[in-house]
Amino acid sequence: MPQLQTNNTALSTQQSAQMKTTRLLKVLKIMFKSENWTGQKLNNEVNVKGSGVYRFEHGTIAYLGQPDGPKTEYLWEMTVDRAWARALIEAYNQAQESEALVRTQPEVYPKDWNGLRLRSPAEVAIAEAFQKKGVLFFVNAGCRLHNHSKQYETREVDFLVFYQGKVRILEVDGITYHQNPLADYKRDRLFDREGIRTSRFSAQECFGNSNAVVEEFLELFKF
Repeated sequence: MPQLQTNNTALSTQQSAQMKTTRLLKVLKIMFKSENWTGQKLNNEVNVKGSGVYRFEHGTIAYLGQPDGPKTEYLWEMTVDRAWARALIEAYNQAQESEALVRTQPEVYPKDWNGLRLRSPAEVAIAEAFQKKGVLFFVNAGCRLHNHSKQYETREVDFLVFYQGKVRILEVDGITYHQNPLADYKRDRLFDREGIRTSRFSAQECFGNSNAVVEEFLELFKF
C-alpha cells in the first residue's frame, strides 16, 4: 500500500513517500505548479524501461513496479531532502484528503466509464470484468429489428459480447431499466429470432461477484 514514511530522523535528513500513479500526479502538480505533470511525462522522466529513477534538485522519483499485477497502477517512491520534506508531507496529505472527499460523493448514473455510458454500479463491475478478460463487448448497444408482425422495433441491450467467433447478450436485471419482465422476455425473443441468445443475471450478483458472472457467461458460448 502507498505510504508516507514520517519520523523525526527522516524529517531531519530526507522524506520518502510511496504512491500509486494517481496520487503521485496530484502531489507533483501541487509541488511543481509551473509544470504540467501527466502520466506520460512521468513515465518518460522516470524512464520506467531504463534506469527507473528521475533526479531533480531536491530529490528523486523511483519506479517500484506493479505490485498489484498487470493492468494496475504503477507504484512510485518520491524522496526529497530536508529542505523539501515539509512540502512533500503537506502535498501528500492534501492529495489524500482530496481523494477521500471524492469517495464520499454519491455516484450519479448514468456515468462515463472510459468513454462508455454505464447506468449502474453493477454494469461498471461487469464492464471491468470483461475488460480484465480481454473480451470484445459493446455497452447499451441499440439496434432496429423486425418483430413477429414484420414491423421494426428499436431495442437496446446491456452488453453485446463477441467471444470465440460467437455473439451473445448479457443483461443486468434488477436496475431501473429492467422493471418490466414481460417486456424483457418479449425483447429476448426478438433477438432469438436473429440467432442471438440472451443470458440474464441479477444486479446483485453482477455487482457482488462480477468475475464469477463473466466466467459463467463465457462458458455459455460453448452451447
